[in-house]
Amino acid sequence: EAGGEAGTTSPEKPTKAASPSSSPSASPDATASGGAACQFAWLTNLWEVGITEHLGKDWAVVDHSNLGQMKLMVLARTTSGHACTGVTRAKSACGIGGVVPNKGGILTGFHIRNTYLGFMSAHLAAHMEHWATRDANYAEILRETMHAGPRDLDAAVQFDHLFWVGDLNYRVDRDHGRPKDQHHTKEENWAAVKQLIDDKDYAAILQHDQLHHSRARGSAWVGFEEADIAFDPTFKVERSVGPGQYKAKRVPAFCDRVLWRSAPHTQGNVECTMYKGVPLVSTSDHKPVIADVRIKVSTPPPEVYNMRNHGKMLRSQSARKASAAGDGNEGMIAYALEKRRRVWPVVSFSGLKADGIVSSDFGGTSDPYLTFYTNPSDVLWRHPHKTDHTGAAHPPQTAIEPKTLNPRWADEKVPMLHPRVNTDAALDNCSLIISVKDSDLMTADDVLGYVSLRFPTRAFCKDAPVGAQEFSYDFDEPILFEGTTGKSGRLSGNIKVSWTDDMRLTALEWYESEYSDVCKCCNTACTVM
Repeated sequence: EAGGEAGTTSPEKPTKAASPSSSPSASPDATASGGAACQFAWLTNLWEVGITEHLGKDWAVVDHSNLGQMKLMVLARTTSGHACTGVTRAKSACGIGGVVPNKGGILTGFHIRNTYLGFMSAHLAAHMEHWATRDANYAEILRETMHAGPRDLDAAVQFDHLFWVGDLNYRVDRDHGRPKDQHHTKEENWAAVKQLIDDKDYAAILQHDQLHHSRARGSAWVGFEEADIAFDPTFKVERSVGPGQYKAKRVPAFCDRVLWRSAPHTQGNVECTMYKGVPLVSTSDHKPVIADVRIKVSTPPPEVYNMRNHGKMLRSQSARKASAAGDGNEGMIAYALEKRRRVWPVVSFSGLKADGIVSSDFGGTSDPYLTFYTNPSDVLWRHPHKTDHTGAAHPPQTAIEPKTLNPRWADEKVPMLHPRVNTDAALDNCSLIISVKDSDLMTADDVLGYVSLRFPTRAFCKDAPVGAQEFSYDFDEPILFEGTTGKSGRLSGNIKVSWTDDMRLTALEWYESEYSDVCKCCNTACTVM
C-alpha cells in the first residue's frame, strides 16, 4: 500500500513483517506514506504517532525520514516472521539553489520476502510554467540518491520494484504545443477542465497531463507505470470535506501520484487493486491519493541471493578455506576454476556498440567503457583485486574506447560473463544491468547511463528450438541517463547465453589466460571471483 510518510530501523536488527493474507489489499505486508508540506516538526511527530497508533501493535516502523517539510514513513506487519533487511536511505534537496529542502526526495530501500523494494517520496517544483524544472528535479533526485544502494546504480534500475509517491506537481496544460498567440486564458482553461471533471471524463483531462507527456518523450519517468486514474484531480482545492471545490487561482490538476518501475525480470509482478483520491481529508489544498498494490514475490536464485545478508551471496566456508590455502591467490584460483567446471552458463556479446552517448569531457567527447551488474547483485563472478569505493570486488568491464561518442567494442574486448547459477530457470529470475561510464584519470569515472536486459533463456527466447543449449537475441535499447532517454544515446548488440561444454571450455581458457598472464581488462595478473 503506498500513499504518505516515514520511520527507521537498523539493518542489524531486522523488522519482522507478515506473511500474505488471502486478501493482500485488505491486509498488506507493508505500507508507505509520503507527505510534502508538514509545516511544523511537532505536527510531523503527531502525524507519525497517529499512524502507528491507528495501525496498532501488529505493525512496526521499517524506516522514517524527514527532509524540510517532506517525509517518508514505511511500516511492515510484525506477525509472521518475514524480516525486512538491508534497510538503506538517502535524501536529495533540490529547492532554491539546488540545496534548499523545500523540494526534493527521500528514498528508503529494503528486502522483504526475497523482494528488493524501494520507496521514494518527492515534492517537485510548482506552477504550470516550471514543467522542465520538475523533470530536472526528478533527474537530480535520482543522481543524488545513488549512494543508497549496494552498487553504483541509481534507484530507477537497482530495485525489483521502485514506488515513487508524492506531490509531483505536474499540471494539466491545455496549451501545450499551441502557438503562444493561440493560448487560452487561465479562466478558460479552468472552466474547461472543471467541466471535464463534472463529466467524469478523466481520459480527456489526462490528454493534457504534463507527466504523461514527459514520459512519452523520454524527458522523465521512463519505464514507470501508473494505474488508471478514475478520480477527480487532487489540486488546487478548498480546505473542505468532500469532493474538491477547486480554487480559480490554479487549473485543477493531478499533482499527487503513485507510480512504480520494475526490473526486466519482474515486469508484470505488480498489480494495482485500488488507486483513488481521498476527498474526506481536508487539511491541505491537495487531496491525498492511495494505491493498494499486490506484488508477486520475487524468486532470486538461492545460490546467489541471501535475504538476511541484505540480498548478497554468503561466501561459503569452502571458499574462505580455499582463499587461505597456498601462496597468494593460488588456492582461490584453484577453487574458482573447479567451480567453473560445474554446469555454469557463459554469457557473451557480439557487435556491441553505442551511438550518441553523453559528452562528459572537454572537447565534447567521452572515454566510454561498459560495466556489468546484475539484479540480484551477486550473480556474476568478479575480479577480486579490483575494488570499488566499498572495497567490494569490481564488476566485469569492457576495454575503454577513447575520445568518442559512438564507441564500438571488438568482441575480444568484451569480457565473457559467468553467472553463478546452474539452471535456465534460475537465470530467468535475474536481470543484467549494463552501465555506460566515462573513464577519468584525475576524478571518479562518470556514469553516462544504463541499459537493463533480460538474460536470454528458454522462457524468454520462445522461438528457440526444442533441446537448444544456446539462446540469444539482438537488442537496441535507449540508454537511461538520470531516468531519461531523450539525449543519452542507444546501446545495441547481440547477447548470447550458452550451456554447451565447448563454450564453457572456451570461457575456462579465457579465464586461465588471465590468471597465468595478463588480465585483458586491466593489464595485470588477477583472478576472477
